[in-house]
Amino acid sequence: MPYYKFGPNDIFHNRIEAHPSCEFLIHDRKLYYNGRMPEPAKQESGRLVNHVPSGHLSLYELNVDRRESEHDGVIAPTMSYPFITKDGSATSFKTVSQTTFQSFGYGDVLTGSYPLSASLSVERYVDPTDEYYDVCGKNRPRLLALKNTLNHYATMSPHFLFGDKMTEDLSLISIPSIFYGSSIEKGTVSLKYYITGDLVGELSDINKNGELVQVGPEGNENNGKVAGIVLYNEGFVIITGSWSLDDTTEERYRYCPEPINAGREFDNPRWIYWGTQGFNDADGNSADPEWLDPTTNVISSSFYLSFNGTSYIPTLTMLAHAKKGELNHSNNPTYLTFGQKNARLYSEETKTYSENDKLEIANTTQSPYPDPEAIFEKQTWISKIGIYDKDKNLIAIAKLASPIRKTEEREFTFKLKMDF
Repeated sequence: MPYYKFGPNDIFHNRIEAHPSCEFLIHDRKLYYNGRMPEPAKQESGRLVNHVPSGHLSLYELNVDRRESEHDGVIAPTMSYPFITKDGSATSFKTVSQTTFQSFGYGDVLTGSYPLSASLSVERYVDPTDEYYDVCGKNRPRLLALKNTLNHYATMSPHFLFGDKMTEDLSLISIPSIFYGSSIEKGTVSLKYYITGDLVGELSDINKNGELVQVGPEGNENNGKVAGIVLYNEGFVIITGSWSLDDTTEERYRYCPEPINAGREFDNPRWIYWGTQGFNDADGNSADPEWLDPTTNVISSSFYLSFNGTSYIPTLTMLAHAKKGELNHSNNPTYLTFGQKNARLYSEETKTYSENDKLEIANTTQSPYPDPEAIFEKQTWISKIGIYDKDKNLIAIAKLASPIRKTEEREFTFKLKMDF
């Protein structure tokens, strides 16, 4: 098998810019990603194939349709998981503190769990005049971490200025980078607000400067107002629009503290309520209080978010040449005329076997006539191209859809492309 080295003009490095679309729908405390319904596992009821809730992505797609097995009352885990054995290198997980790590002995195994998942999250913060400010608005750690970033983008729009955002009535939407890649594509962000299936509001970054401008429904008096901003590179959306989207409709959007009603207060739909489904405690964690009546959920409102991500895929283009007069021989036994004897000759003198150089190659040249046969011509059929590293280890195989006939007069150049 012949080997050829790629020349300086045979390899090209490039990258592909892709813009995958992404959609989220929130309704009745359920989150749906790109219209996907969670798939139940086949082996055990009440479990999902990917072990992640609806609207979540599994990072490594591990433990697909696996379960824990039980033998004699003992649970034997069959799920794959990360682990590190403590040794002198002091290697540990980032989530393990230094104090906890020191409590382990040498040889102890530190374990984690899979799958790791990510999803859209919405944090609702109220203003200081709200009764619930101390629990749902006073501490805003994620928002405070974005202070310098927001002020940096203030040259794009004054709406980015941090200003009073630590006390303002707003919602913070966090989008993990696994959904959009390097950044969110400008001009593709769209937020919609539905009441019993009817569109009552739509936001879009029509100016591509990060401002979310109300653009729908058509003829609405609030069209043209800025209701929020988008951080394209960081994956955050901040919504501050507080005007009513429908004065004839009320839903239980607002939380009221215990013991006042122990539920939610009615209010008109507003942009600051976009995505309202749960509760954020003082540390920004999403969890409903124990006293909150689950029958007071927001059930008539639906929320929709769509955008395109930006992903860069490195590509390697290689040109493989099949020159004239080359690649016209094969070691395949069918390359020789059938029925020939003494394919290998044994030498008593040297105690070796050698190939018989008198063997005839089969004439596979097609003739338009049954007799006589066509004039002999060496030809092969190229069906695969192997790519090897410098140590001649096979690292990739390119397969042709249909084998190509190679004669001594023909030459070909095959364009191979790899992305990773």
